[in-house]
Amino acid sequence: MNIRCIIAVALILFGKQVFPQEAKPKLLPLKVTSNRLQKEELQSLTSQLLEKLQKYPGFDVLPPPEADPMDLMIDSGCTDLDAECLQNIGKSAGADKVLYAEVIEEKGRFKIQIRLVDVKTGESKVPEGETEAKERTADLLALAVERVLGPEPKKAELVFEVSISTEPAGADVYVGNDFVGSAPVKVRLKQGVYNIRLSRVGYEEKAERIEVSKDKPLSFAFTLNPIELPKPAAIPPGEEKKKEKKAFYKTWWFWTTVGVVVAGTGVGAFFLAQRHGETVGQSRFSLSPDSARNDPAVIRASSVY
Repeated sequence: MNIRCIIAVALILFGKQVFPQEAKPKLLPLKVTSNRLQKEELQSLTSQLLEKLQKYPGFDVLPPPEADPMDLMIDSGCTDLDAECLQNIGKSAGADKVLYAEVIEEKGRFKIQIRLVDVKTGESKVPEGETEAKERTADLLALAVERVLGPEPKKAELVFEVSISTEPAGADVYVGNDFVGSAPVKVRLKQGVYNIRLSRVGYEEKAERIEVSKDKPLSFAFTLNPIELPKPAAIPPGEEKKKEKKAFYKTWWFWTTVGVVVAGTGVGAFFLAQRHGETVGQSRFSLSPDSARNDPAVIRASSVY
């Protein structure tokens, strides 16, 4: 094995020891104090302070000391919780920064006085607080933290890969109003509730609602119902023969017409026969071939030829 392979394996196995990650600055919050609020109220504010600080991933937030800040001040030989005293408290706890908050009541209104001290340099940030009603102290505390640490970092939204399938396959899938493909399909969605629509020719359109979350299944399967065409009305037994189309020569009207024609022809022949022997001017009509020679019309035609 050559030297390059050895170095590569060593970096993989001992990479963290060779290249340690840069440590986050350690932030030590002290318990919230007040000249007016009760112990339970101060405990609640301290818990809210810790919850707010945990939203800043750039700091390693240490648990607050069990001792009251005033006791810590005395133990450090200080007469006031100023920047120098907080710096000493931070050094004793191995912290890089110390945060101290105090709720001050003035004429029925409350104000948050906050101080952030850099243990190494002694630099401190003390923003001007605002006075509000007692019920607003938690909001004032959160606002004061942002004034010394900056705006609360936005938490990266989780994105999940969601699988959507249909039976039968091939249905068009819409998430909201957006077409995302034909089932089965995979789509990346943020956490939340979505309206989906499934459409396929020959099947009923289906609308569904899905919830996307790390605690929920991320695969969804749906069955589409075929469209049922209306069935033709059933023909009662015996009616089929009645509705069969007959040939024209089998119909009553055909033979009625033939009968009329035949009857008319017979009547015409009868009258012609009756008129045999009648004189029209000087001519005589006859149905007999023997009489034809006496017919003037025949004689006239013969003389022409």
